[in-house]
Amino acid sequence: MQYTVTVGENNTHEISAAELAALDAITFTESEAHLIRNGKVYHCELLIYDPSDLKLDLKVNGRIFTVRIDGPLQQLVKQLGFATTAASADTDITAPMPGLILSIAVAAGDAIEAGTPLVVLEAMKMENVIKASAPGTVKAIHVTQGQAVDKRQLLIELA
Repeated sequence: MQYTVTVGENNTHEISAAELAALDAITFTESEAHLIRNGKVYHCELLIYDPSDLKLDLKVNGRIFTVRIDGPLQQLVKQLGFATTAASADTDITAPMPGLILSIAVAAGDAIEAGTPLVVLEAMKMENVIKASAPGTVKAIHVTQGQAVDKRQLLIELA
């Protein structure tokens, strides 16, 4: 089994399951660990996990990296040329999982572009940035900062 790891925009590495298994990890918390590879220690901290885009923001030895990990399924989808997102833009932004609204980055009436961060949702002690899938205008916001939400609960309407 092979994984493709992209650091930043274009720095891509192929990593096998055997290489992953060879890493020694000492876990301190759900978001912090030390990785040991070839005798070198890396202090890693998970800052943000965006499950909708399969991206992580990691702090490794004090430096912040944006990382995307594509497993066999994501690689197959790309290889076959299938779209991983809907052809038309979603006008309803819903919670991908239960959690707590940490912040709301937009207001009703705001014009947004694809990729604009809309809401930060904390779930399982990780911050998940929910972004717009297409350009549009914020029609209505249905949550407030500090509010607990359920999976698939309506957060924001776009026009």
